Amino acid sequence: MKGSQIGIIGGGIAAAVIIAVLFVSMGAQNDAVVPTVDPQNDIAIEPEEKFLVYTTFYPLYQFTQGVAGDAAEVRILIPSNADPHASELGPQTIAALTKADMVIYNGADFEPYIDEIMSASDFAHIVFVDSSEGIDLMEGEAHDHSSHGSHGEDVHDDHSKEDGHDEHTEDFYKEIEHVIEEFEAGEITQSQSIEEIEEILSEHEGDGHGHEGAIEDIEHLIHEIEDGHIDGAEGLEEIHHLVSGEDVHDDHSKEDGHDEHGEEGAIDHTYDPHIWLDPILAKAQVMTIADHLQESDPAHAEIYHDNAISYANQLDQLDQEIRSDVSSCAKDTFVPFHNAFSYFAERYDLNTLAVIQEFSPETPVTAKDIEELIHFAEDNDIKYFFTEENRNPKLAERLAAELGGDILLFSPLESLSESDDPKVTYFEKMRQNVDNLEIALECN
Repeated sequence: MKGSQIGIIGGGIAAAVIIAVLFVSMGAQNDAVVPTVDPQNDIAIEPEEKFLVYTTFYPLYQFTQGVAGDAAEVRILIPSNADPHASELGPQTIAALTKADMVIYNGADFEPYIDEIMSASDFAHIVFVDSSEGIDLMEGEAHDHSSHGSHGEDVHDDHSKEDGHDEHTEDFYKEIEHVIEEFEAGEITQSQSIEEIEEILSEHEGDGHGHEGAIEDIEHLIHEIEDGHIDGAEGLEEIHHLVSGEDVHDDHSKEDGHDEHGEEGAIDHTYDPHIWLDPILAKAQVMTIADHLQESDPAHAEIYHDNAISYANQLDQLDQEIRSDVSSCAKDTFVPFHNAFSYFAERYDLNTLAVIQEFSPETPVTAKDIEELIHFAEDNDIKYFFTEENRNPKLAERLAAELGGDILLFSPLESLSESDDPKVTYFEKMRQNVDNLEIALECN
């Protein structure tokens, strides 16, 4: 799924800033503060110009509003229904941002555009607040994808010893790989390679070795090639990616300088950014926000302090509720949609293996990933697979269908869906998550 494209980012920041200056100058008259009039004394009263704070996405908007109350004006950069993993800032957004007094962002590599904005002179007056400061972050996208514990370490080994499943599956993958390598070496034509792959699929289809999902994916790509929807070489490269588990974009990124940011704006995370899903770490974010607001807007410091204490108490209460809710469950393992719940899992002594095993939900899923998930789900008697708002549920639905399970929503709170009340709070969303988690974990 391509992310929401709000506009300009990366090398376009400088150009966007120039355009932004034009927007600012054109809109200056419209933005002028209009005084109100005291009817009793016929005296013009200048309204108070509130401290203007921009937050990057939904959880930080919620936290900052909770701290600021009516003392500051809080706005959000990325619309609540957009994907913060893939969104970019356009010239109008950047123009509005130049008027900010403060920008609050998550940190931990979650918003790559912030570093570029901070380096531009037009934003030198703004206080930038990294809400992850002081938090002990988990290291980033290592390929031991299981969170909390070692339940996923030798998933394939046990099956291969019991029924030879992995050995057969590896042979299937190697046959496909060999054909594509012959094509890439110029030894066979594109049409010959597709014919050979179709023969391999026909031989393995329905053989009971559990790679029907991979076969379905490869057949789909072949149909896309044959219908002219994708280039043949590109489609074969994607099939190679599916069976090898290698990222087909790696070599390209080295060649064209896209080492950190992929074709779709994906980020090679150094740290796991999803701290807001742990109420205790969210509390640390709230207190960091409050500290910076008090320092930058001392006239309202007492309000910020009191509101932060109140919000922190609510987070403590939420933490205790979750502990109680998951303390008497038959299971302790769940399968979220993408790898966003490691902090949450560690906090509540749970285990997890995500459908998409990286921090960005845009990451492609390989056939090997699906195989690993199937084994993991079988080993842990998983019957529920989680989806997220604004994401295609196909993968979770396929897993549920293959294993006789069901799907539920488990939100990373990165965005809201069209069905969400626009005023829904962080606490309401988290409690909805826990309600569904209790079903999946078979809690009393």
